[in-house]
Amino acid sequence: MTDKEMNKLADIIINRLKAAQRELDEEFYSKVEELAENNPDVVLEIEETRAIRSKLEELMFKLKELEEQQKVALDNEHYEHLPYLAREIVKAQEAIKNFKTEEDE
Repeated sequence: MTDKEMNKLADIIINRLKAAQRELDEEFYSKVEELAENNPDVVLEIEETRAIRSKLEELMFKLKELEEQQKVALDNEHYEHLPYLAREIVKAQEAIKNFKTEEDE
């Protein structure tokens, strides 16, 4: 199996795992919402939690895409793209770090 085929297989597996996790998350949030409806004195911030998770997933996906583009540029000897990709990767890493820092506050 070539590296390209292995990467494609890995992407398929990851996408299936993510889909399964999304389903489990939805089921969990549904049960939590039901619990909250049955116990009105319980305060939950489900929508905010979902928004935070979604934004973080988006940032991490962007970082992964940029890293893959960097690898392809290296493999294909398109060195002229590397400075731009390196800057974008640093920006994405900083955004994730800042996002996690804000979340902890």
